[in-house]
Amino acid sequence: MRSILIVLTFLAVSTEAIFRPGYGGGGHRPPSSYHGGHDNCKTSQAPTTPTTPVPTTPAKTCPEGFKAFERVPSEANSHTSVWCMGLTTEDTAIKISDGDALCSAMHASAVPTMFENDAEREYFATAWSNTLTAMGQGQLGSVGMDGRLISECKSKDKAILESDACSGTKSFVLRDKHTDPSYAWTIWAETEPNHHYWTYDIEECIQFAIWNNRPNRTKLLNDIYCNMTVAPNDPANKVYWNFGMICGMLPI
Repeated sequence: MRSILIVLTFLAVSTEAIFRPGYGGGGHRPPSSYHGGHDNCKTSQAPTTPTTPVPTTPAKTCPEGFKAFERVPSEANSHTSVWCMGLTTEDTAIKISDGDALCSAMHASAVPTMFENDAEREYFATAWSNTLTAMGQGQLGSVGMDGRLISECKSKDKAILESDACSGTKSFVLRDKHTDPSYAWTIWAETEPNHHYWTYDIEECIQFAIWNNRPNRTKLLNDIYCNMTVAPNDPANKVYWNFGMICGMLPI
C-alpha cells in the first residue's frame, strides 16, 4: 500500500512539472510578465526646464512736441535713419545765440537743427505759418536753425566775402552732425547768403523765413546776425525777427 502512495505522489509531481511554465530560460517569460500580457516597466521622463521669456526692447520714439522724420543713413548724417524735429516759439524776438537753451528747454537732448529734405522743410513751413497766424503776426517772421559761418568768411573784406570759398555751399557748416547739409545749401533765399555786416557784428547764423508776398524769399534760408533780436539795417521788418528755433534729437 505504501508503495502505491509513493508512486501516485511521484506521478503528481511529474505531471505538474510538465504542465507548469518554467521561470528560467528556454523562451519562457518571467513572472513579471503575467499581468494582462503587458510589461510592467515605467518609462522614465526627463525633467523639464522652465523657459525664461526673452525681454523685448521697446521701439524708440520721439518725445512729445517732436515729429519723426525718416532719413537716408550716410556718413554725412552720422548714419541717422530717424530724426526727431520740433518747433519751439516765443512771443517776442529772440537771439539765435540763445537757441541752444531754447532747444534744451524742449528736451535735454535737443539741439538746433537743419532740414535734410523737402518733407521736413514743407512740414515746418506749414507749422510755422500756422503759428505766425495764431500769434497774430500775419505771414511775416522767422525761426532760427542750425548753422554757423566758417571762420575764413568772418570778414568785412568784400573780395573775401564774394570769393568761392564763401559761397552758399561752402561758407556755412552745421554744428550738429546728424544732418547731411547738402540739401540745405540749395534752399537759400534769392541773393543769400549775402554776408551783411554791421559796425560790430557779421551775419553768422541762419534763419528760416515766412514772407508770404515774397515767393523768392519765403520758406527759404537767410543768413542773419546771431546776437541781435532785429536786423540793425532794417529793424522794423519782422521777417528778420526770430520768434523761436527748430530743434532736433535722436529718438529715445
